[in-house]
Amino acid sequence: MFKFLQKGVTDPSKQYIAAPKDASLQSLLHEAFKVLEHRFANFDHDKAETLMYKELERELSMMGFRDGDKLAQIFKRVDFDGNGTLDFSEFLALLYLWAMNEGGDYSAFFRHPTNAAIIKKAFETMETSMLKYDVDRSRKLSIDELDAFFNEQLPQAVKCGAYKEIADETFPKEERAAGGEINFPRFMHMLYICMSKMEGNRVPGKYASPIGVAKEEYKKQQASKAKGAESPTWKFLRSAFKVLETDFARFDQSGDNYIDYSELSMGVPQRAGFERFQILSRLEHKFKLVDVDKSHAVDFFEFLYLGFLMTQEGCYSDLVEESEGQAMVMRAFVDIHSYYIKCDANQSKRLEIEDVESFSNMQFGEIPERLHQLFKENSYVSSQSKGAPVVDIMRFMKMLYLLTCEDGRYVQTKALKPGYDDKKHLIQKQGETAAIQRPPRISPVVNAKFQKSKKLGEGGQGAVYLGTYESQKVAGKVMFGKVTKEVMEDLENEVELFMKLDHPNCHYMLGAKLVADAEGPLLLTEVCDEGSLFDLYAKKQKKFDPDTALRIAKECAMGLEHLHSIGYMHRDVKSLNVFMASGYVAKVADFGMATTKPTCSDACGTVQWMAPEVLANFYHPGSTPYDKRCDVYSYGIMLWEIYHCSCPFAETGLDQMQIARAVNKNGIRPRMKDSIIRPIKDLISLCWAKRVASRPLFSEIIMTLNKIGE
Repeated sequence: MFKFLQKGVTDPSKQYIAAPKDASLQSLLHEAFKVLEHRFANFDHDKAETLMYKELERELSMMGFRDGDKLAQIFKRVDFDGNGTLDFSEFLALLYLWAMNEGGDYSAFFRHPTNAAIIKKAFETMETSMLKYDVDRSRKLSIDELDAFFNEQLPQAVKCGAYKEIADETFPKEERAAGGEINFPRFMHMLYICMSKMEGNRVPGKYASPIGVAKEEYKKQQASKAKGAESPTWKFLRSAFKVLETDFARFDQSGDNYIDYSELSMGVPQRAGFERFQILSRLEHKFKLVDVDKSHAVDFFEFLYLGFLMTQEGCYSDLVEESEGQAMVMRAFVDIHSYYIKCDANQSKRLEIEDVESFSNMQFGEIPERLHQLFKENSYVSSQSKGAPVVDIMRFMKMLYLLTCEDGRYVQTKALKPGYDDKKHLIQKQGETAAIQRPPRISPVVNAKFQKSKKLGEGGQGAVYLGTYESQKVAGKVMFGKVTKEVMEDLENEVELFMKLDHPNCHYMLGAKLVADAEGPLLLTEVCDEGSLFDLYAKKQKKFDPDTALRIAKECAMGLEHLHSIGYMHRDVKSLNVFMASGYVAKVADFGMATTKPTCSDACGTVQWMAPEVLANFYHPGSTPYDKRCDVYSYGIMLWEIYHCSCPFAETGLDQMQIARAVNKNGIRPRMKDSIIRPIKDLISLCWAKRVASRPLFSEIIMTLNKIGE
């Protein structure tokens, strides 16, 4: 896997490596399902026991998965309930069909080759078994065929009673008596449940719930026991809305019934750098869809819609990390989406009153008295509804809240949003700064002398902490677990470069210990109090006046010009890798991918900032050499960030690999605002030019910026 995909990405499946104890089918399936369950649980961040397909697609794209279109086609075949989500049984079916269509290549799903091989073998064995016992060649198994399979292949399951229990639960007697048979996805899920119930198993069985016909029957039975406010769906939605009320109130510290965008962005979890970028980029895009009045604030009902949109391509904990009911909220959003799709008779993505009545009868067992009045108050006439009043998904959720939470905290309240003040977060009058004398370097570095406090960030291999070293304020990078030879070599190369750098606009190393002993390596650097350039605009919502923007742009260029002058190219230039010291002084940082090679041909960097010639090597490894001018392209994207204070490509709503394809094939670039002065627009365009020879040197960029500032 390419370097830009490895950095900051840990593979959850490495936490468990399959190791069948013998050659038996039981041992093979046991290990395979343990790995599969673990992998699904890792995708399911909210622990809702289901995930949006878009969330899976986005996570795979972050690991460099290139076949999203093929996987999407397969997903359509396994999305049995048509709600755009995957439960565990659908996840199994998706992976099985992927293997059949792509020759069993699971490298994107399971990085460890042992796990990938075990999964491939397990699917092949389950398919072979199905075909062997499918006497009538119907591609399904009757109860007699199932009995034969279990008696011959998994006799222990029969002996301990697990098989009978599972068969009665997942393949009801009524269905059997009517001549019913189970298809392959249900067969796989039955085997999974079986492995979780066998004696001495280590498969937790988190997803061992009824599926298929049994699942639908179960839901109907539950719904028929009570109606209206006593129905399970009503109670569940009410509980989820109460969690959402609490989460909204936690953000709304002032109690004025609206949340400012900066309050939301500051609440985004402090995840590893690139993951944080993905969340904030998605939040920026979704917030603009919700913020119709351009107030840069949301009331409770807009917050509901924002949460729903965020979960369509991710998880609720991306928005609210400390929610006490994130699994419930995620599940509620998934269910609401499912209800909405099923009841949309005209497939217009809007519901008429008949559709809402159908939903109410199906889920509540009746039509509540207030339903028609709520529909009247919240419906509108759409140009696509031919004059009929309708509700969209946002209004539908509002109706459900008002219906199930008649005593709700936000039923009678109305947020009085103030007008947006674009100067509120403006950083101004930050001109040239006086040079600050650097502290002396530390040698030798002793782990015990570093007193760490607040975690500043983490990546796939280590974490950075704020702390002190002999009373001096420092940032310390420590590594996770046992340090491999490869990681040690990367650290040595990074430190070698770091110690050569002594420029006011390059991050400064104070000292390093490069010994893989029990305490591990330790890298000490200066502290940049304002965090990264990215966090400054994306989390803190800061914006720069023209003089400050120009000064920061020049400082970044000077830091990179110095790096190039000593024979290095950075290869991962981005706003996340520019740290801001006191006075908002920019310092180019993170030299883990830097190299002295004059040319390279590996895909390296981060997609949103990667030059087209670098991206070409992602699709065709080693095909296109590139040089230091790739840093100029990346700087062009960063220059756009400085003047727009926006996540690059966020406005497109595209995921990682979609952006890569669009840049590579269509040459797209972030859209420039009309308000940006022409000389800056021209410089940005030159820097990110597709034609490498058109890009200026950093010395030329600095000269241009100096002229603009005159």
